[in-house]
Amino acid sequence: MFFKVLVVAASLVAANGQHHGQSHGHAISSQSIIRHDIGHGQNNYQNIQAAPLVHNAAPIVHHVAPVVHHVAPVLHQAVPVAHHAPVYHSEQHDSLGHQDYYSVKDFINSIPRIESHYLRAQTTREFISSDKSLADIYRDYKRLRERDELPVATSSTFNRIFNTEFNISFFVPKKDQCDLCERFKNSDEKEKRKLIQEYEEHLKEKTLARTEKENDKNRKDGTVVAVYDLQAVLQIPKGQISLFFYKSRINCLNFTISDLRAKDVICYFWDETEGKRGAVEIGSCILDYIKSQVDQNPNKEIDVIFYSDNCGGQQKNKFLLSAYAYAVNKLTVKSITHKFLIRGHSQNEGDNVHSVIEKQIKRYLQSGPIYVPEQYKTLIVTAKKTGKPYKVVEMTHSKFYDMKALQESWGSNFNIDEEKNQIKWHDIKAHPKYEFEYQVADHHTGDIKSQHEARDGDHVTGSYSLHQPDGAVRTVHYNADKHSGFNAQVDYSHHSQHAQPAHHAPQYHH
Repeated sequence: MFFKVLVVAASLVAANGQHHGQSHGHAISSQSIIRHDIGHGQNNYQNIQAAPLVHNAAPIVHHVAPVVHHVAPVLHQAVPVAHHAPVYHSEQHDSLGHQDYYSVKDFINSIPRIESHYLRAQTTREFISSDKSLADIYRDYKRLRERDELPVATSSTFNRIFNTEFNISFFVPKKDQCDLCERFKNSDEKEKRKLIQEYEEHLKEKTLARTEKENDKNRKDGTVVAVYDLQAVLQIPKGQISLFFYKSRINCLNFTISDLRAKDVICYFWDETEGKRGAVEIGSCILDYIKSQVDQNPNKEIDVIFYSDNCGGQQKNKFLLSAYAYAVNKLTVKSITHKFLIRGHSQNEGDNVHSVIEKQIKRYLQSGPIYVPEQYKTLIVTAKKTGKPYKVVEMTHSKFYDMKALQESWGSNFNIDEEKNQIKWHDIKAHPKYEFEYQVADHHTGDIKSQHEARDGDHVTGSYSLHQPDGAVRTVHYNADKHSGFNAQVDYSHHSQHAQPAHHAPQYHH
């Protein structure tokens, strides 16, 4: 059964740490975990070859023809129409003739759109390159109309049509802002009081997520810890030539995986004639990376921890989970843990890599345009000036695995759990569960105390004991949940008894 093999909690890294085995003092982190060190029962991989999987069909070739606009001249008849009132044009009202109005709309429609960094199906907003400002675009429109001796709309009219009749933004390659932080920052005092608890909890999650990543980064047990991210679209041709802005361009993709411990960076690079930017391509790159780590550790099983942002279309899907399951079933991989950073606060080492690459591209463009994907590959390899250079793996259509076939071989049910509940992949969050205890007994200083605490989801129980100077023992039993809040009971005893978990027998110190 699928959920006997996959222990899934794929959402925000929002707890204190990772709980390993029976060790105490750690909290479980929000993550998706795939292991094969427990009994799996039957699986459906017996007919799947280790590598490569079924390849995609032949490459998709895009023939991009230049966009040519033939604008017929507008002929104005000189015959007056007596019964029509004259039309006055002013900068205030900015009235436009029919042809002038559509000349603006046609020009704006001719600007090629590009995809945003996150593939949000729920937005209708379109994006255009930020290589030009709106003022630059208007000047190009005006120059074209004047060249053809046609009427020109004013800049205010052009701006009004652009801003009110189109849902267009200039694409800026940066991380999303945090919705909750922005909402809290822009709220009045009354609204902030309503949001304060949620906001403070959110800040704790942000801090814990970064702490969790730093702890994994400093692990000494040989676990592979890597962060991956897809760089903003790189387009060809690209340069300072104005004509490029209005031509359809080819998108190039750079999927970066950074090993946080070994400091190695691998850049999987392809263009849209070879593949898209979805789960198939991302999953193929990740599977290739896992295989490379297996090859580097031929004599042992490896544990892998991945960090990424919360882009659901690329990371939270059944295709990627199938790739993880394939790796732990067919390769010498003991476990794969995927931890998602808090949305809006997902800055990571991959961003630093992309920043270095973008600076290298910017320097190169000062000497000339970029016409072909090979130029980007060279720029990526030479971007880092010190230390290990970035490694580029060129992906072609024949290297992308058929993730759909792999997923179907694993099973068809990815939507209903064993209790018949609907699975909402975007909303999955780890169930926080931990237990810890400690004891201190220093009779020379009189510092004698103990504590035990356990958490299961939103419910926390615990006890704390402290020896008083008069020999009495002060014990606090407490519990807390989101419904009843925090509750505590204080007891005093003349016996030197430590607070102990229920499964331990009491211990007395004389």
